[in-house]
Amino acid sequence: MAYVVRPARPRDRRDILRICAATWHGWDYVPEYLNRWLKEKGFYVIVERRTGKAVGLGKYTELAPGELWLEGLRIDPEVRSRGLGWQLSKAVLRHALAEKPVSIRLATGRRNSHSRRIIRRMGLRLRVSLWSREGKIPKRAGKPDVFVPSARAAYDYLRRSHEYRAVKGLLPHTWQFWTITPELVAELRRKRCMFGYGRNENLRGLLILQPGRYRTGRLDICFIAGTRRALPEFARQIRVFARQHRCTSVGGMAASPLTLRHLGGLRLRVPTPRRRGRRVPIRQRHVLVFEYPL
Repeated sequence: MAYVVRPARPRDRRDILRICAATWHGWDYVPEYLNRWLKEKGFYVIVERRTGKAVGLGKYTELAPGELWLEGLRIDPEVRSRGLGWQLSKAVLRHALAEKPVSIRLATGRRNSHSRRIIRRMGLRLRVSLWSREGKIPKRAGKPDVFVPSARAAYDYLRRSHEYRAVKGLLPHTWQFWTITPELVAELRRKRCMFGYGRNENLRGLLILQPGRYRTGRLDICFIAGTRRALPEFARQIRVFARQHRCTSVGGMAASPLTLRHLGGLRLRVPTPRRRGRRVPIRQRHVLVFEYPL
């Protein structure tokens, strides 16, 4: 049977939801974004040429001017192993390149070997690998001794940090990675997602928090660094921020061992899958960010 890739349309909604229902044991973030994606450019489906039935979907999203992010690749389980993932990925990449972007990136898990094969075949190269940690909101009570720093001070602190160098200038937010720019830092400050410890001219710690993109009640630690005295204050601020945004769980990613220790100090642990009823620890970095060479 022949297949063709075309832009997604509202009439594809039922097929898209059917495909997503078979993803990740019935849970998928795509339905949460479907209405928005159908109004944006960069959203494509692969369909049976004869029937018009959608059997796969993929998306590129513009995070910032010229900064494209590939996401949402899904193939109907009934037609997998026919090369459709490669056909769809190749088409989405071709359309993304036509936008003349400054960067094209995506992220996947180390254990997703099928996705990694397609990524390598597309010509993307590994940019950075990270650890991921999850846990409950810290219970440290009290008023946090933090403040909202200036965008300039925060940006300078970020660029001097170990994590900035290790993650190669990217800021994670629930499996999306944004290029750290003065404009991004200013926007985070405007949204009051950024907190400093010390003095504005002499920051001794910086914390960036955002509500999770996929799950309601999830809080993301996008960046954390600071002195020994800063970290307890940040734990208090995480608790305050979580209460304001009604979050019950927290997670973060780390490219540097130092940030990994900070997350460990908050009692965040590696998410461990189960194999035959036993929890199997993952000791290696398992979040991979790839980039297309432009």
